[in-house]
Amino acid sequence: MVVGDAAGRLDRLRETLDEGSLQDAAYRSHQLRGMLSTFETGYPVSELQEVINASRDHELGTARRRFDAVEPSLRELIEELAALSAPRP
Repeated sequence: MVVGDAAGRLDRLRETLDEGSLQDAAYRSHQLRGMLSTFETGYPVSELQEVINASRDHELGTARRRFDAVEPSLRELIEELAALSAPRP
């Protein structure tokens, strides 16, 4: 269930940052971090805290840069989790 929701939540976080909605970005980052920390508590999940902090501090440029830096690794983690949860023949 988590894996199925994670990619969409990551996409919504990207959209929120693109729109410049920092309050929503902090919320969505926190939500995604909690969801993914079920499987991984280190990098890249831990880097979402930097997005949360920058969003809460009203630093849109920093929040975007932090997210841009970690987004590919988060997508890779989600893909790996999806592969592990796929039914096996």
